[in-house]
Amino acid sequence: MDFVYVNDSWPFRVQTYEPDGTPITVDSATVTITKLEDMSVVLAAAAADVYSGYTEYIVLPAITAIEGNYVNDWDIFLNGIHKSYRQFFQVLEIPNYSLAEMSLINALSIRLKDNRPELYRVDEQERKWHDEELYSFLYYSISDFNGTPPAWTNYDFASLPPQVYGAILLGAQLMSIISEATLQAANDFSYNDNGLTVTLSRSGHYMQIASQLWNMWLQMVPKIKKYLGFELVHWVGVKTNKMPISIRRPMSFLPNFSNVFGSTQ
Repeated sequence: MDFVYVNDSWPFRVQTYEPDGTPITVDSATVTITKLEDMSVVLAAAAADVYSGYTEYIVLPAITAIEGNYVNDWDIFLNGIHKSYRQFFQVLEIPNYSLAEMSLINALSIRLKDNRPELYRVDEQERKWHDEELYSFLYYSISDFNGTPPAWTNYDFASLPPQVYGAILLGAQLMSIISEATLQAANDFSYNDNGLTVTLSRSGHYMQIASQLWNMWLQMVPKIKKYLGFELVHWVGVKTNKMPISIRRPMSFLPNFSNVFGSTQ
């Protein structure tokens, strides 16, 4: 499901390719958008733009002005043949992130190269993860960090010390890669045409990266938590001051104590 912020515009696309990967420019396409809560039609059979390999419709802010769940129903026509396709999306309230939260979200986006989607050669040239997704990865990373032995901590975004930002970003990166591997596993497929087999399978590559990040996490976090545990300990003991009188002389009168405390003058 796609996520769109309130009063935002967002491009929805349907790819149109031959089985061998040859892009198709369809004759025409329309899209109808329905709000699921009350099944009201907010856009009726609007013409979509068609290109070589995909058809696109950019949802305007007038449609996303109200929070809720929506569905796109595509009607695509090619040589008299009608194909239908359905996409679900959710309109969310614009998040109000704190400066610390936004700083970590931006840092995670840069670490994932999500700030430069044009670098992805296969995927669409748009951000792979929305801010609320990056926020959730960071949130659960902090949660796991707090619960990792040897020291229990209770950090949130506001109290998180800068010296552990690296560990939190590593954990969030790990969770984002596992999330993507889950998606890719669902999208894996293999196609065979007269002995020529084409396989699209990227989940394994993502899990290899996740495994490397997991090993880094296992090495980094316990060391940091051990240090934090030492720092968080409040050492409690008996406060000692210089005695105003000597206890050595009275004890020296007791049998055998002179051997312990020394002889008295």
